[in-house]
Amino acid sequence: MKKEEIQDLIKNGENQEVEFKEGCPAHHEISQIICAFANTDGGYFIMGVSKKGYIKGLSCNIDALQQTISNANQEIHSRPIISTKIIEFDSKKIAVVKIERA
Repeated sequence: MKKEEIQDLIKNGENQEVEFKEGCPAHHEISQIICAFANTDGGYFIMGVSKKGYIKGLSCNIDALQQTISNANQEIHSRPIISTKIIEFDSKKIAVVKIERA
């Protein structure tokens, strides 16, 4: 997914297929969100963005966050297909997790 497409998702705000989280959520919260999207139509979970669509950036360790996302997904049976991308906007990094419908 291109940077411009992510900007459009953020600009359009949260909906049934897009959820924002300002910080770095806990492992169990990531699992719940992935599961919810996989059991509906799929979608995007974007971390580092406020509920109002402001890019705040992530203050946590990005490598650790990516490992947490991977571990959270591995605990779900049948494991949904996800892809994670780290994108930088004005030196602020956000994480975008695309979750396919299960």
